[in-house]
Amino acid sequence: GQEMADIGVPLMTMRLIDGSRRLIRAASVSFEAHEIDRSFFGINCPNVLLNQVLHSAVASSDIERHAFKVADYRLDGSNPAVTLSNGAQLSARAILAADGRHSPARQAAGVSVRRWSYPQTAAVGVVAHSRPHENISTELHTETGPFTFVPMPGQRSSFVCALAPEVAASLGAMTLQEAGAFLEARSLHVLGNLSLEAPVQLWPLEGLVASAFAARGVFLIGEAAHAFPPIGAQGLNLSVRDGQSAVEVVAGALKAGEVPGSAAVAARFTAGRRADVWARTYGVDALNRSLLSNNPLVHIGRAMAIGAAQISPGIKRSLMAAGLEPFGLRSMLGGLSGAVKRG
Repeated sequence: GQEMADIGVPLMTMRLIDGSRRLIRAASVSFEAHEIDRSFFGINCPNVLLNQVLHSAVASSDIERHAFKVADYRLDGSNPAVTLSNGAQLSARAILAADGRHSPARQAAGVSVRRWSYPQTAAVGVVAHSRPHENISTELHTETGPFTFVPMPGQRSSFVCALAPEVAASLGAMTLQEAGAFLEARSLHVLGNLSLEAPVQLWPLEGLVASAFAARGVFLIGEAAHAFPPIGAQGLNLSVRDGQSAVEVVAGALKAGEVPGSAAVAARFTAGRRADVWARTYGVDALNRSLLSNNPLVHIGRAMAIGAAQISPGIKRSLMAAGLEPFGLRSMLGGLSGAVKRG
């Protein structure tokens, strides 16, 4: 909405650059929003300001907000219930759990996960840069994974840089000036001089997919259901689609007189999300592993795939459309409000 446009920066171009020093390198390619008749791909907002907008959106809806953590789950009946950290007890027709990759709600529902690790650590932060970003999000592909810049207001960008764990640890121990110089060299100076605003944060990279996406009245959203490396800009859209689908399934069940926490409704939600989640997971995993591979045939395949996107407008548009299925925060909140009313 307009609130996000006021606080964020539109992403008009997604640029891929092969930043490796290997013999076989892929050509650079830029994906332009206007090529699929969009003004922009999305809007990148600072977290603090975005949270303020989200809080306002919830406050203006019919959603009742309790700003306390869940201390305990009771999922034995048709109406799942929780006890909050302040002692309050709440019951509902369904629980939409977006509580992260170590999700207590998922554990309470008895849902197992398939989990795997990568030999990478992500360094994340914000940098000021001497060159304007021109509303371009740049993803450099290096031997240790992606190094991505996402535009922020002014001549600033957020970044995530995948590194070997020992290199990431060294980066974390550097001064701001040393770390800025390290990242500038690693970024091939695409944004000029880099200046870190705060020390980088380090996060070991892993992947996971839940064995089911709903059980016992709990519907898993975002990293409670799936997690993968930050490459290809797929995580947020996938997570929002989780929320949208959960709202649609719960609302549909209530309208049909079904119990949202039933096994049949849970199976319907899992079946509806499985293809989307696994397609993104496999795609991101394959691209990430192709960057880490020392096999020249893998590098040839990746270079050919990116080259095809560069020379074929049809392939290019298909890739952009596949990565940008439509979603809307307000429609999700509106659907949830309607489900609450009907429940």
